[in-house]
Amino acid sequence: MKEIKPYFHIVNYWETDQMGIVHHSNYVKWLEEARLHFLREIGMPYKEIENLGYMLPVYEVIIKYKNPAKFEDSILVETKIYEINFHKLVLSYNIYSNKKLIAIAKTIHPWTDKNLKIKKVDEQIIDKLKLI
Repeated sequence: MKEIKPYFHIVNYWETDQMGIVHHSNYVKWLEEARLHFLREIGMPYKEIENLGYMLPVYEVIIKYKNPAKFEDSILVETKIYEINFHKLVLSYNIYSNKKLIAIAKTIHPWTDKNLKIKKVDEQIIDKLKLI
C-alpha cells in the first residue's frame, strides 16, 4: 500500500488574530486543503469524483481545539477515512503544530449529484476507498 503523506502548511501572519493565535475559521480551510490533498494521495482526486458524476459537499464539520497555533508554526494534518458507505463519506483529522496535537476534527460529506441531490455511490468507488 502507498504511504499517504499528510498535508503540510506554514501558518501565515494573516491567519492569526489580535491574540497572536490562528483564528478558528482557518482550521476549516486547512481541513478542505487536507481533504483534497488526501484524495489526491489515495489516487482519487476530487476532479475525478466530479467527472464520475458525484459531489461531496460538506454537511457537517466538527472541530475540537486542544492547543493554539501561531504565526509560522508548521502545521501537519493527518487525514483518514472514518466511515464510508453508499450515502456518505466521513473523514477524521489530527492537526499538529510543531508535532504537538492541537485539534481533532471530522467532516461529513453526503454523496450527491451535480444538483446536490443525494445519489447512491457506485460500489466500485466504495471498494476502492475501503482499501485505504
